[in-house]
Amino acid sequence: DTVDPFRVVLKHRILSGKVFRVNKYNSATVRDLVYTKDDALFFKDVKLWTNNGLEGKIDKCVGTHGNLKCLFSNKPQVGQPCFMTLYKRQFPPFRPELLIRDCEQPAEVLPRFRM
Repeated sequence: DTVDPFRVVLKHRILSGKVFRVNKYNSATVRDLVYTKDDALFFKDVKLWTNNGLEGKIDKCVGTHGNLKCLFSNKPQVGQPCFMTLYKRQFPPFRPELLIRDCEQPAEVLPRFRM
């Protein structure tokens, strides 16, 4: 088997919430997307989307239980689901027996590299 060093394996998850209240100027309050204020601030730069094709972003956190004030491309409807897609790079497990295939040194002597 050949190993492609440029291959990237991604794990992806979709978080979902719902529009709780619609405000003026294409903004809405979304709940159940995240559950703490720290999570809301951490995911502030991630793009939001809805089933109807609206795109949005997190404007600020409302309260301490993860309610968000979000800005959308158009006015969403109350109860409409809102989604956030998250990606994480997965690294293959480290297998030292592949490094010492052509080497006389045992695996304990070789340094442990993270690929």
